[in-house]
Amino acid sequence: MTRVLILTSLLLCGCGEAAVPATESNEPESRPPEVTPPEVAPPEAAIPEAAPLEGLDGLEAPPSDTEVAPSATLEMGTPEGAHACVLVSETRAVLQSAGRTAIAAGYLGQVFVASYVHEGGAESVAVVRVIPGSEPELLTRIALENPLAASARGAAPGLAMHDGTLLLAAIDGRGRLLYTALDASVGGIAGRFTTTLDEAHADARFSPALTVSTDGTRVIAWTDGSETPMRVRLARVGISSAVLSSAVISPDGGGAAPVLGLGMRERAIYFVEARVAMSAAHRVLLGADGSPAPVEVARPLLRGSDLPAIAVARALEGTRVHLAYAAVGNLATRAIGLVQTTGTDSPLPLVAGLGYGGALTVRAAPLAHSVVFAMEAPSAAEPSAPHELRVRVATDDASMGAPLVLAAQTSPDIALVSSEGATSLLAISSDGARVTFVRCTE
Repeated sequence: MTRVLILTSLLLCGCGEAAVPATESNEPESRPPEVTPPEVAPPEAAIPEAAPLEGLDGLEAPPSDTEVAPSATLEMGTPEGAHACVLVSETRAVLQSAGRTAIAAGYLGQVFVASYVHEGGAESVAVVRVIPGSEPELLTRIALENPLAASARGAAPGLAMHDGTLLLAAIDGRGRLLYTALDASVGGIAGRFTTTLDEAHADARFSPALTVSTDGTRVIAWTDGSETPMRVRLARVGISSAVLSSAVISPDGGGAAPVLGLGMRERAIYFVEARVAMSAAHRVLLGADGSPAPVEVARPLLRGSDLPAIAVARALEGTRVHLAYAAVGNLATRAIGLVQTTGTDSPLPLVAGLGYGGALTVRAAPLAHSVVFAMEAPSAAEPSAPHELRVRVATDDASMGAPLVLAAQTSPDIALVSSEGATSLLAISSDGARVTFVRCTE
């Protein structure tokens, strides 16, 4: 049955915006700090003046075909036309007692899903291998000595794949940052965290970001919630698991929600400096050894969400960097806008500002000529309406296909599994360690 989403107020300059529910807060509360000597942050980057971002500030016409969509069904066998996505598997839970998830693709169609698992008063971090058509296989499960209640978890562990090695980062109940590397070619690993940053003050509402520099140094970025404003910190870890350096990379105005820019030749960490009216997305380029360059403004953002969330990606053969961000409108509606990191173009509505509820999340996966976004969205205008997931293709010329809707799912992550011509297979994970495979065309 087709469910028409009537768009009433889009946001972003007014962009109006089983497991752990999304958390709503007017102002992110800081985690009580453990007293440590203050670090010296880089000078505050100036936020340039931006032209009004009017693309999400209300519709003057009925919704277009790309702004309404039915819930996905398996009868949609193959995508029809360009920039379309269809469901190619049933949604399946791959891990019991799990919360929000991170996903990474490996070789030969394998994907790996990581989540915090709560059983009784104990908490662990589990990683599962998933192959379409096969039973999920537990790769490892690592107990946390200092558990955190499921209700306090607002994000998944950090997970990334590099040359057959899984990089895993977690946050424990004391705000410590834990890291390890796992051989993805074997199963049943008795894993353990090999690196611990005791004074990380990591905020569990945001996932750590992971990447590997040109010389093999592991780079981890996370949100430090011990002060107001929050800060983004970065650590360099050697192959031997020794910490090489640790530094604040956000400006004096603070920062949160770091992510890796995807599909780009230059490795860079992006994050949000949240302010009441004008927020900013910042970029920190990484050197060959993972050392951070001075912070620079990537894009001014109007009406950023109270709980920041961004996804940044460029098509593998594209030229424009897409930045999707969670926003909130004049009537406190939730939405996700899409802009380019160059220029001051008005945002396009990946999720129109028609509903309410908790803050939204968004993730991205670059294809050859486009980027696929997976994002959370209100299913209806009523404040009590549950959230759902939507999958949508954005092209280099900023056009977008119709959204594919996965009902009653939240907190997505997405990974490219394989591509053949203009068609790609992607895996999407959601709360409760549920995995769905979709196929998208460019």
